[in-house]
Amino acid sequence: MKKTLLTSLGLVAMLAATNVNAQILSETFDTAIPATWTIIDVDGHTSTSSQSAYASWAWGSGEALSSSWYDNAGTGPTDDWLITPGIVIPASGTFQLEYDAYSHEASYLEEYEILYSTTGNTVTDFTATALLTVVNEPFGDATTPNAHTIVLPAAVLGQTIYIAFHHTSDDESMLHIDNVVVKELLADDAAMTSVSTPAYLAAGNTNIAGVITNNGANTITAMDVTWDDGSGAQVDNLTGLNIAAGATYNFTHTTPLAVVAGSSYTLTVSVTLVGDLDATNNSLNTNTAGLTQIPTKIVVGEEKTGTWCGWCPRGGAGLAGMEATANFIGIAVHNNDPMAIANYDAGTATYHPDFNGYPHGAVDRVIGGDPSTFNTMHPARVTAIVPCDVKNVVAQFNSSTNMISVSADAEFYGNITGEYRMSCVIVEDDILGDGTALWNQVNYYSSTSQNQVLVDPVTGFDWQAAANPVNPTAFGGYDHAARSLSNNDIMGNAGSITTNPTIGVYSYNFTDVSSSVINDYNKSHAVVMVINAATSEILNATIVPITSATGINENNVVNSVSIFPNPTNQTATISFNVEKTALVKVEIFNAMGVLVQNESKTVSAGRQNLTFDGSNLSNGIYFVNITTGEQTISKKISLLK
Repeated sequence: MKKTLLTSLGLVAMLAATNVNAQILSETFDTAIPATWTIIDVDGHTSTSSQSAYASWAWGSGEALSSSWYDNAGTGPTDDWLITPGIVIPASGTFQLEYDAYSHEASYLEEYEILYSTTGNTVTDFTATALLTVVNEPFGDATTPNAHTIVLPAAVLGQTIYIAFHHTSDDESMLHIDNVVVKELLADDAAMTSVSTPAYLAAGNTNIAGVITNNGANTITAMDVTWDDGSGAQVDNLTGLNIAAGATYNFTHTTPLAVVAGSSYTLTVSVTLVGDLDATNNSLNTNTAGLTQIPTKIVVGEEKTGTWCGWCPRGGAGLAGMEATANFIGIAVHNNDPMAIANYDAGTATYHPDFNGYPHGAVDRVIGGDPSTFNTMHPARVTAIVPCDVKNVVAQFNSSTNMISVSADAEFYGNITGEYRMSCVIVEDDILGDGTALWNQVNYYSSTSQNQVLVDPVTGFDWQAAANPVNPTAFGGYDHAARSLSNNDIMGNAGSITTNPTIGVYSYNFTDVSSSVINDYNKSHAVVMVINAATSEILNATIVPITSATGINENNVVNSVSIFPNPTNQTATISFNVEKTALVKVEIFNAMGVLVQNESKTVSAGRQNLTFDGSNLSNGIYFVNITTGEQTISKKISLLK
């Protein structure tokens, strides 16, 4: 019916921040779901093949997982139980359940309930009112899960209890549960949970803000919040509060930080509570830097795809829909097909633990989701303040060596702490195959198998009306495909930028790439990115076409070909530059390779304009071939009437 196909779950377990001295139960599922936990599969549903291992609760690389995506959809909701071993609760005190959870897909949010029993661990034992019922658990990942806390009722005191995670979704995707803790609450315990001050700032006043969690049993009515950049503590005395046990408080300090361009700051942000019994969680440190200027932010969208993946055409359509969006660069990262770069594909899971399904998408390796939502992910990142530009990129093909060379500058506008690297990806458009075979695309949108509409927003290609699989000539070939990754490392080239970069320009020459990795350098581009080596965040990027070492096309005759408008509803201008008098042949082919228009004439040096006339042609993709001697340049044009 839908959804992301799982291949490997590569999910990272994270320990919850708890007071270990008060823990009664703590389970991180690092290596397995322990045998002391009980799993009960009541529904007996058969999960889709990609999630078959999780038809009921099962372990998956550091988490407990339960699928609700069925092959026999429509037979009723999930009814799968994950039950703790017996937990002995003392006769007095206040006790709390904590756990992390998230839904596997943003479009398919999970439902479940938390129940407890004082009589046993069978389904019929859980008769008490649910501690918590969740209708739509938010989408997330193992790095940034959704943390839940529940204060246990007084009825559990002095009892041996069992706690059940009861999955109740109806044909969604996957529920993730991790870091289950039952602990006794200290009477008073305030924790500085997070500080949200950005890492890079414009000069001027900026607020120090964050979140404080009441980890204690008593309600917090007053506390102090302090920040210090080494020049002296700034204190806020907060009174009249009403922060219940387990609740959070969002604060903004009344004294802002006066940011000076070119200066960097290490901030200690703390909470002070009278009677606090755990001082280990009161403070957090954060680094921030004032920038001399704010560069334009370019967002990189990476899409995971494969010719074998029947739902992946929506990823291609998602990137196509972004082509006209300013400040966006699309890269298609292929898996297990002739366009795959193994280290690029495998490496994606290192920066986004849930980024391991096909199709899937992420922008700047920060925000992930379905690739059909690049248009909503992009606005969330394009306004981000970043400390650097990527400039002066030169990408050239040398016909003598058959190599592509790329050089670039990264200019920093602040004194930044950490390791940053440049990375270069060569991407290619209009790929049909390798010259000997066409690379067909599996198509689950075909009307013969599914009733879902998918139309390419640029070409108008109707995937629902197409065959399964689809010949790539029908949809104009694969675009944005990554064909080469510098240093074969998704994290970039170590040493390309000095550690702890200061204000200034850092230049780097990438190792030359054999042109054999691509079909046509005229249809290829170089994408150069600056990456935070600690977090994998793409800070900024740029994309440039690959030219010949002479600055014009290989045989020194035709260059700078453009078509406008494209797509067109009838006519378009084919414009190109001619270096010297030459016989130029212009041929237009449809997607099946049939010649539909042609024109040959001798032209003088200079800019030339010809007209594409689609008035008598059907909607679809056409290829414009411009030939002079042995040189042929091909461009794609879309006709949408």
